[in-house]
Amino acid sequence: MSKKHTGPTTPTAPSPAATVNWHIILLGIVMLLIIWVRIRLLSVPLERDEGEYAYAGSRLLQGVIPYKEAYNMKLPGTYFMYAAIMAIFGKSVTGIHIGLLLVNLVTILLLFFSIKKLFNATVALVTASLYGLMALSPELFGFAAHATHFVLLFVSLGLYVFAGFVQKYTVPQALLFGLLMGLAFIMKQQAVFFILFGGVVLLAAFTNRSQWIRYLFLYLLGAATPYLLVLLMVYTGGVWDTFWFWTVTYARSYAGNVSWGAGMELFSASFVPILKAYSVAGLLSVAGLALLFTGSYSRLQRIFTMAFLLFSFASICPGLYFRQHYFITVLPPVALLTGIAIYSLQQRLKQHGITLPAMAIILIAGMAFATDGSYYFSDTPEDISKNLYGANPFAESPELGSYIRQHTKAADKIAILGSEPQILFYADRKSATGYIYTYSLMELHPYNVKMQQEMIKEIEANQPEILVFCKVNSSWAPKPESPNNIMEWFFKYSPTHYHLEGIADIWAESTSTIVWGKDAQSYHPKSEDCILIFRRNKGV
Repeated sequence: MSKKHTGPTTPTAPSPAATVNWHIILLGIVMLLIIWVRIRLLSVPLERDEGEYAYAGSRLLQGVIPYKEAYNMKLPGTYFMYAAIMAIFGKSVTGIHIGLLLVNLVTILLLFFSIKKLFNATVALVTASLYGLMALSPELFGFAAHATHFVLLFVSLGLYVFAGFVQKYTVPQALLFGLLMGLAFIMKQQAVFFILFGGVVLLAAFTNRSQWIRYLFLYLLGAATPYLLVLLMVYTGGVWDTFWFWTVTYARSYAGNVSWGAGMELFSASFVPILKAYSVAGLLSVAGLALLFTGSYSRLQRIFTMAFLLFSFASICPGLYFRQHYFITVLPPVALLTGIAIYSLQQRLKQHGITLPAMAIILIAGMAFATDGSYYFSDTPEDISKNLYGANPFAESPELGSYIRQHTKAADKIAILGSEPQILFYADRKSATGYIYTYSLMELHPYNVKMQQEMIKEIEANQPEILVFCKVNSSWAPKPESPNNIMEWFFKYSPTHYHLEGIADIWAESTSTIVWGKDAQSYHPKSEDCILIFRRNKGV
């Protein structure tokens, strides 16, 4: 079968083997630097998204499927990744972050070898190196094992398969390409845009339109398979109604909560610090965008790069929330454009070897490290948590969870009034309610009162041994119009059923005060944010 297509031809003749080896050596040096920094960050306390994934992953390891005991609008792919990581490296913060380290290293290598096939070794070196360095930055909360890292793991696997596809055009490659993009989607719904990206570049690989229908069908079949398997899992597991409500019905309401003006403010608040830290890469990527169309790049290379950039950016836009770690999915195409700029400049200066790419990587990394030097080189894990998250009770959660674990039985349940699922993970105890986040109870949508009533009903029915009340604004994010049913219930219910066991008096910029037992009962919190731990009265 004739296969006429515009392939990923290199703008110039391939580099000699020795030069390619130097590119690999330099990439290895960058990866060693990333490993060294990430090892320092292994014990940074979990934040609440990580806590959710870790709790759901630990329940998975005990045979409990997602959505049965913990409600959330996210698809379950990252839960399975956490379960796999904890099965290999242990149920601990360090184990989770070792898994993240390996995921990042594999992603870096896959980006290098994919872009090397699609462009050349110099562009690949810059792309992979800059992605690894930028994905580590504090502006993107790069130390945390967010779902975006797992999205890019499967996207980069897909790119590697695609780079091989445009050389051989086999049926298994088209199917596998789609399957990997589908796996990225179940890590995080916003990755649906990477499925669209894959479809666009698959079509761009053909100039003979008579052949693309078959391959596109196989690609879409592969992309749909992971989600179909999720549907089968929740249906056979008896949680279809819960899954559908949270991932479809409620998710639609959640996506419409932010106005355009508020969204632009969120975008600016997240994007500006990232741009300041990586201003050189930002400027070079803009130059790379222009050079992509003025240099001797193929049709496929141009479509691939533009589609990668546009669909990656689209993946951070749903709901207009623009949280910092969302931008991680935009890093690879930005790094690719930077690589194109550096390669083009090197060619115009008639320089050979890796001198200019190496200097550019050192300059970009050096400026970022200078901006956030204490984060990379000296801050303790607890300092990093405090500096970046302020009064969010992440640095305090390990002690709170440890106390609960040591002073309760394995069969005891706990309930957390607040969005702090990391405490559940540290405590290694089952939640008495599926509402491990309380944001949904405060948001303005048609289901908020019903959700509050359901959470109250579940807590009363399960009679948790420990009740954790988070008097932390960021744990609820209430609005003036939010219903107050659950607060009114708590202040009536808790005095007759529970007594105070502990207090965490949380300070944003210094070590918090945590007291237990009789000391807690006579202690008066001095900060605006605190966590109260109650134990159930005997015989109640």
